[in-house]
Amino acid sequence: LLSKSGETLAGAFNAFTADMNTLVNKTIEDTMINAKQYETSRVEYDAYRVDLEELNMGPRDAITLPKLEQAQKTFQGQKERYQNVRDDLSVKIKLLEENRVKVLHNKLILLHSAIAAHCFSCHSFLEQNMRQAVEKLDVSSVDGAPSWLEDS
Repeated sequence: LLSKSGETLAGAFNAFTADMNTLVNKTIEDTMINAKQYETSRVEYDAYRVDLEELNMGPRDAITLPKLEQAQKTFQGQKERYQNVRDDLSVKIKLLEENRVKVLHNKLILLHSAIAAHCFSCHSFLEQNMRQAVEKLDVSSVDGAPSWLEDS
């Protein structure tokens, strides 16, 4: 009984560790990758915005107008990409926060239950052994033979 309880507790610890490993090394790491993509997208967006502003400040002639139109198209494309990456990151962070709390709460409850069950098993095992020891002591004192302490 005690061995089975220990195996169950070890299984609960292994499951808890595996779930925490998944949370930290996969879910959070994936969110960090998205955050880096967001940073890169933001830098590119700012660079295209500055290029467009510089072209807008310059003279407008037949040579610069096609460059300005191309810069405007490139800027719009980068702006959309930046907004998409930003929105994706916002959603991912929100979901991560919600799921992190739920997962931690559920896994801690399961771990607590396994620890409590193991402690109860240990307590029951100890009580049973104490009763057996008391019964053996009572049986040996009923024999009427003096104990080795009484002999001396």
